Amino acid sequence: MLNLTDKKLQKQYQSILTAIYNTLQLKGNLILELEFVDATTIHQLNLEHRQKDKPTDVLSFGFLELPALGIGEYPEFNSENFALDFDNKQAAVFIGSAVICKEVAATQAREYGQTEKEELAYLLVHSILHLLGHDHETNDSDKKIMRALEEKILCRK
Repeated sequence: MLNLTDKKLQKQYQSILTAIYNTLQLKGNLILELEFVDATTIHQLNLEHRQKDKPTDVLSFGFLELPALGIGEYPEFNSENFALDFDNKQAAVFIGSAVICKEVAATQAREYGQTEKEELAYLLVHSILHLLGHDHETNDSDKKIMRALEEKILCRK
């Protein structure tokens, strides 16, 4: 579930969420908070939460303690499996927050030879995978799994 005031962005990001659902074979409803911030704000957040004194492209603040699971292995996101995290009003499980810096994304898009839209899509996928328990900084094996999922979701391979 994603609610954005920019309807064009809403449509694009909803299609990304659908791709994530389909690729990972997720069941149930998820809620995530998505916020776009400037470089100064994400720099401060990166310093506060990761002790890294520089701006970054995206930060993920997971609400659930989920292990990285494979395709089709996630439990259904419902009130039975996530009783404490289930929002009855929205009939969904809150998984966390994604904070994206458009300034850093624009710079990276130029560096990687892609559009800003493509980079923002990648960062959203990347962040949601973190919220679902994946981590590319733990070891090379986990990094390869996460990268492969990103590519599959974004239909790059």
